[in-house]
Amino acid sequence: MFWKSGRSFLRTTTFRLTLWYLGVFSALSVAVFLVVYVTLALRLQAQTDHELLDESKEFVTLYREHGIKALQAEFAREAESQGTGRVLFQLLSSSGIPLASSDLSKWKELDITRPKGIVKK
Repeated sequence: MFWKSGRSFLRTTTFRLTLWYLGVFSALSVAVFLVVYVTLALRLQAQTDHELLDESKEFVTLYREHGIKALQAEFAREAESQGTGRVLFQLLSSSGIPLASSDLSKWKELDITRPKGIVKK
């Protein structure tokens, strides 16, 4: 008897309207989440790129004005202030030879001697 009344409930306008609202609400929630997620991800990436470009410009200026020794010292200071295990700075020549770098002791497991894509001539 309950089963018959339960099946008739599934055919009511109230139940169908509730399901329709649930579907619309779910679809809109997913759409809003995706828009917010993509917007935040793109903004974060742009901000990170901007900060890295600014920092690299500072390194270029330091290198041009004071030479490789000053750049090496700045790499060490920057890495130490942010954590030597979290940040790595390295300047490579056009042939891939390291010219200056921060402390590499925490980065032994990485093969950072020659980046991929640089071919030795």
